[in-house]
Amino acid sequence: MAIKTPRPPASGGARDLPAYMSEDSAPQGFAVNRPWWLLPCFVASFWLASVAVLLVPDLAGRYEALIGRLSGVDFSPTPNLAFRPLSVAFALVFWLFAAGGLRDRAALLLRMLAGGALAIFLTDLVMAHSMRLGGPAPFSFAGDLLAGYAGFVGLILAFLGALHLPRGEVVRTEVARPPRYGFTLAACIGFSAGLAAFVVTYAHQEIDYLRNVALIGGLGPGVILFRPTLTASLFVVASLCPFRPPRSMADRPSVAFLVAALNEAQDIEDCIRSLDAAAARYGRRCRLYLVDNGSRDGTPRIAREALARCAALDGEVLHCPQPGKSRALNYGLRRMKDEEIVVRVDADSVIEPAALEKMIPYFAAPEVGGVSGVPLPKNSATLLGRLRNIEVLENVSFVRTGLNAIDAVNVLPGIMCAYRLSILQALGGFHEGINGEDTDMAIRVGRLGYRVISDPRITVQSEVPRSLAHLREQRLRWSRGALHVFARNKSAFRLVQGPRGLWTIPHAFIGVLRRGGAPLVLIYASAVAVVEPSALYLRDGVAVLAVLMGAPLVILIGVLLIRRRPGLLPFLPFYVGFRLLRSLFQLETLFTLRLRASVERAGAAGREARPAA
Repeated sequence: MAIKTPRPPASGGARDLPAYMSEDSAPQGFAVNRPWWLLPCFVASFWLASVAVLLVPDLAGRYEALIGRLSGVDFSPTPNLAFRPLSVAFALVFWLFAAGGLRDRAALLLRMLAGGALAIFLTDLVMAHSMRLGGPAPFSFAGDLLAGYAGFVGLILAFLGALHLPRGEVVRTEVARPPRYGFTLAACIGFSAGLAAFVVTYAHQEIDYLRNVALIGGLGPGVILFRPTLTASLFVVASLCPFRPPRSMADRPSVAFLVAALNEAQDIEDCIRSLDAAAARYGRRCRLYLVDNGSRDGTPRIAREALARCAALDGEVLHCPQPGKSRALNYGLRRMKDEEIVVRVDADSVIEPAALEKMIPYFAAPEVGGVSGVPLPKNSATLLGRLRNIEVLENVSFVRTGLNAIDAVNVLPGIMCAYRLSILQALGGFHEGINGEDTDMAIRVGRLGYRVISDPRITVQSEVPRSLAHLREQRLRWSRGALHVFARNKSAFRLVQGPRGLWTIPHAFIGVLRRGGAPLVLIYASAVAVVEPSALYLRDGVAVLAVLMGAPLVILIGVLLIRRRPGLLPFLPFYVGFRLLRSLFQLETLFTLRLRASVERAGAAGREARPAA
């Protein structure tokens, strides 16, 4: 498969954008940039809509009577609707903020109302009929949460069905995948489910105490305990049975560094210097392909001067006229000839001197297709740097390391990762015009059947956003990337492509929706507390609090201690707030996604459909 040739440069106002923004901030055809004030306006509107829905006279009584007549069950006294109205309130407000024309947004409203209401109704009806078999009652604590969750899922599925997302790609497996990874996942799931069931059955008093202090909550303690237990069990297996490369390699394969740069004058010299140090320690001369993507701050000149001072690194500074990081990366890939390993590095990153010594030996195993490590912040002395450090230790050093146990690593961060050049060429290079091209590449390499490895002993340092606006742009891009990657690789589930296709890809997609929905739960709960305080009794309240805290926070304390970073423990309260901010940005991502009907009406992905303000 040939690597794509970029289209001619597109006209636009790139010079009017902040330095941290680029073509990838809102890929043309799939997203639009929206003003920051939409989110607070939506939050206020959603709270008011929640209050309005809750104040509808006798809504609970009429709904209870309908379910009772259809199921033949008496639910007196009349229960409250708990979290069911959340989906209705969300749909009534969200359509006003969606990215599309008025007619398309009105159609979206009807679609979301139908999807959410139907899911709630069917869930309650099934629970009413299953009560005789010992299932949860529709208006019990568990039933309320089940119906509310079903309504939100139905609403989101209806919304996703109306979006213009990248087309799916079928990647056929070429390298046989050992069955032991599937057995390992099944064993860890069985162990975690068994342990959760045992605790729930035989530790009633302890469970009640933990629920009352918000360490567990939500949809029953068993469900809440299962997820962190599974993550921890995978981490233990990966730590006890790691895949390790040979201590030395008889032949050192040729290495090419691939760097795409846009307005990186402040960091590019340090980046190139670190590549030179890694090449010198590797013991074989390496080559740098640095692709400038339209910098306006002198990045190409500084890069050439830094490259001229290198002792173990040859290379060239190229210019890709078409904006977009993937296009720049593919521009560099097309100029590579006989290098065996490609190490992609972000232009604002600094790799450790031993990076090649640690990564390249993995490729002595023919089944290995990609390797990466832990992307740490350059400046961990700032509050945001410390919070990013905690986030990386949780999501990469702990969660992603555990996925090595089942060969289901789904991200090799573009900050630094290594691939076989032959595999990148076979896959046609990085997919252009989407967010999350680094995740997309890692998943496609894994779908081919090659092993993708995340080694926590390999580190790279990268810049953290220098402002709240920059952080917002980064997180919108990352959240949108998760949706783009899922849309392109959802066929991995149908093709049963190992634990990655059956577990990691769906789990990552659900995680984005779950985290984006967390602020909605908190906002709605505050509306319930104002309108009907008795409906949100103490245990419901701590269940809501557990959305932000809960068992994962306890696990995170253990992770920081295992990684010998106790100095970060005092910052965990700030990290709880950071997680909420991160969830708000994930919610805001939905405002940037274009509706398929609007794109089709525009006639081409290149023409913008005018969104709501």
